[in-house]
Amino acid sequence: MRATRSIGIDAWRFDYVKGYPAWVVNSWLSYWGGWAVGEYWDTNVDALLNWAYSSGAKVFDFPLYYKWTRPSITTTSLPSSMPSDTARP
Repeated sequence: MRATRSIGIDAWRFDYVKGYPAWVVNSWLSYWGGWAVGEYWDTNVDALLNWAYSSGAKVFDFPLYYKWTRPSITTTSLPSSMPSDTARP
């Protein structure tokens, strides 16, 4: 790991952080330092905030992602000049 610091790596991405406690990330950051983000797939904003505060890392905004992937408009409410396939992700 010291080699990563020697080439300037100072940020960390932690995947599937639901699989281990937030203190693991917090301890990692206390030892290695740097900026970090965790991948916590959940629609519950409070769960993400709790993990972020406990770990000391940032977290991806998956609740917002889920809202964007479920648009509130339907093809029937689109203007007639807009092709219906633009409403699909």
